[in-house]
Amino acid sequence: MRTWPYGCVIDSSGKIPPSLLNGNINQLGDFDQCMTVQGTFKNISQFQPADEEIYGKYCLASIDFTLPPAFETINSLIHSHYVIRSKLTDPGHRIPKFASMYWALCIPHSCSNHDVREWLVQQLQKLEIPGLLKAVSLDESMCQTKNQNDKFGFATVSTVLLLGGVIALTLIATFTNEQKVREMIVQCKDFNTKLWYIVLESFSLKKNYKTLTNLSGPPDDVACLHGLRTINAIALLLSHKCMQLLYYSYVNRTKMTEMISYPYSMLARSAIVYTDSFILISGCLAAQCFLKNFDRKNGSVLKNYVNRFFRLTPNLLAIILFCTFILPLLNAGPLWNDVVSKHAELCRKYWWRNLLYVHNYYGFEEMCLTHTHQLGIDMQLYLSAPILIYLLWRFPFFGIITSTALGAYSTYLRYYITYQHNLSPIIYYGVSVSQLFNTATLSYILPTHRATVYIMGILLGYYLHYHSSVPLKLSKAQVNFGSFFFSTCGFLAMFGTYWMSSRSYKYNNQEAAMYMAFAPIVWCSALIWIILINVHGYSGFVGKILQWPGFRIFTRIAYAVYLIQFPVYFYNVGTAKTPSYFTTQVLFNIEEYSIIFALSVLLTLLFDLPFQNLSKRIKYQSNKSTDALNNNKIAEKVN
Repeated sequence: MRTWPYGCVIDSSGKIPPSLLNGNINQLGDFDQCMTVQGTFKNISQFQPADEEIYGKYCLASIDFTLPPAFETINSLIHSHYVIRSKLTDPGHRIPKFASMYWALCIPHSCSNHDVREWLVQQLQKLEIPGLLKAVSLDESMCQTKNQNDKFGFATVSTVLLLGGVIALTLIATFTNEQKVREMIVQCKDFNTKLWYIVLESFSLKKNYKTLTNLSGPPDDVACLHGLRTINAIALLLSHKCMQLLYYSYVNRTKMTEMISYPYSMLARSAIVYTDSFILISGCLAAQCFLKNFDRKNGSVLKNYVNRFFRLTPNLLAIILFCTFILPLLNAGPLWNDVVSKHAELCRKYWWRNLLYVHNYYGFEEMCLTHTHQLGIDMQLYLSAPILIYLLWRFPFFGIITSTALGAYSTYLRYYITYQHNLSPIIYYGVSVSQLFNTATLSYILPTHRATVYIMGILLGYYLHYHSSVPLKLSKAQVNFGSFFFSTCGFLAMFGTYWMSSRSYKYNNQEAAMYMAFAPIVWCSALIWIILINVHGYSGFVGKILQWPGFRIFTRIAYAVYLIQFPVYFYNVGTAKTPSYFTTQVLFNIEEYSIIFALSVLLTLLFDLPFQNLSKRIKYQSNKSTDALNNNKIAEKVN
């Protein structure tokens, strides 16, 4: 005898929907209803006399199917023109398995994923359509029960206490008298007590808010860099949003893919150039920093390395801890395990790679927080930069020749590897998940392949360090010609391969290799021209916009925005429970962007700025102690 709500189970499962020819193939069922299903299995057998409590288990199966060639047009419409081709074996945590169909099933929790998969295969075999190719995948990781996320282990409790401790410290520091803290730092002789007041000063919310909103900069600051950073960060944010949209189930999914089959979609398809912008700026700032040290002849490269590590690590560690031990417990949904829990599992295994900044050598399949690959690239290029910068400082001609040779070699690597392995830097119609993953693993996330624009940044930084204050005389005609020429370069880097946005495009490894090799150079050449004419006062109206002081605020939260955006995006993907209707307004989700910016400000105030303050304070105290020790030694020698 059974008192089990079969009706609710059937009602919670996916069913054949309308709008199949418009790509509405993902059937997510009723997730919430399945999670609340509960019943009792009454046993009348003498061998199992006890009643058994049974509750709902939500499973999301992946089905690959291809209609016979005679139905090619229908097959294309159903699969939304295969904007991304995927296989059941592809990982879905970073790039969506767009070509697969998701089908929800609500079952008793005692059933295994193998039982459900076998039943589903049997049902599909009843579809006697000649030439129909089909396959089914259902991992246990794609099944969920209501009690799944109620586990608070030691690591989770420790993370909550640690993050809570930082918040508590910030509140204490904020409400402590600032004047008293400064006086105690100066007067206190006990090291531990002095350190406590230094920590209080560093974590003060009032102090850090003033720093965040400060519109002034150092005398040697290149003001237009803040504007360029802001524009590229927002462009990258929107590009990543476009990839996020491909995870969602839309009633008009085919229509959505047709709307992005125009040249303007290259703004998102060629997002690689936005990351090149940050690499260029990073190389420029690194060159200026190390050249100052070499000019003083007392600067320590090792101290710069330590400062760099403590500049990047607090934010990164906070995000890793949150996404690994807290975020998976906050909610649930059909794709939650795929886009949230899977990232958390990878971070449990491989978090140490991120903190050592070597995670970009392991590919997206085995990477904790895949979007942080840029940090590994930047750190590795920064560690190697002093050698090249020293050559430029000590032997300028030889340094320029060496820089050019290394940049050319990096360009050759991009071309050769892309051509040989059929990689694609552009997300064209029909690109496969495996091709995109290979592009990342074999080229995109390797510092040797991204070094060209970093070296261009170093050369730019070298020029700015020694020549930014020297007037550069250009005629109006020269400025206009240069602006036209380099604007054309930027346009070509973005839209020069516009035909790749067409549904009829067929992959060509020669075209892909040429773009991979030269688009970063052409794009960054345009940025260098913008920077140079700004520095020398020829920028006009555009320069005034880029030099707007308000961009400095965004620059200070840009790192946090970079870290926060994907956890927010994947949280929303994981909690989406029903198909929606796509419109272009979906791309501009003000609520989502507001959350990203608000959390970025919070992360900056709680971790980024406090640890920067702490690093500077400790460095200052260390230098002060060293100077005092040296003065004592000199005095002893005189006496």
